[in-house]
Amino acid sequence: MIRPHVHVDANPAVGAGPQILARIEDCLAERGRCRIALSGGSTPGPLLRWLGEHVPAAYYPALAITWADERILPTLDGGPHLGDDGWPRWGAWHPDTNLKLAWTRWLEAAEALPGDVLGMHGLDPVDAEAQFTPAFLERFDGAIDVALLGVGPDGHVASLFPEHEALGVEGCAVAVPDSPKPPPGRLSLTLGVLAEASHIFVIATGAEKAAPLRRALQGEGPLGRLLTEAVGEVAWWLDEGAASAIGQGEIIDTRTEEEQG
Repeated sequence: MIRPHVHVDANPAVGAGPQILARIEDCLAERGRCRIALSGGSTPGPLLRWLGEHVPAAYYPALAITWADERILPTLDGGPHLGDDGWPRWGAWHPDTNLKLAWTRWLEAAEALPGDVLGMHGLDPVDAEAQFTPAFLERFDGAIDVALLGVGPDGHVASLFPEHEALGVEGCAVAVPDSPKPPPGRLSLTLGVLAEASHIFVIATGAEKAAPLRRALQGEGPLGRLLTEAVGEVAWWLDEGAASAIGQGEIIDTRTEEEQG
């Protein structure tokens, strides 16, 4: 099982930014391209803003961006999710989607658009999986270089929930029509795709995340399974509350001496 590099930072989403940018640069240098999977929820917002402020415009043509998971929701105007040019109709996407979060927090203000953006969308989760899978295989070669993830209080990662059958699905993506967390319809990258990412970053804040993170270090829950199957580098960036159940010997503390007291 991979042992993650555990960092404690007062603002982990921002603290992780330079390391994430460094890994993106490594991929660009090695492959000429970087395939990134973004997460949703409240935690990544500051990170997305940081990326928008620090990713050089020259990098964008070589960035391919998709999502670790998505909430399958209709557009605000009832129209298609994509425009005639094949790109997302950014303004029409539902505000609760992870794609819209990335647009408002990062891409809308960026100096350039990525070379490729692959959203997860459809009439329902099964339709979304049918549309996403061939596009992901063709445009991303079925793989991710940098995965930016969060973790739920129940230990879920992306839309892979504890004891849910989606955890055992192979392939690229899995439809989740019965998510225990609303909205019920979701699409998620599979555990296998996430585990094969070259660089996995997990960002978590709050004491309610402490117990599932501790269990993950013991190989339990979706995040524990991800650690068990991961083949690349794994870094956790946590605030003090999220790290409170992790032994000090497992932590790389990035707080200043003043912050540490």
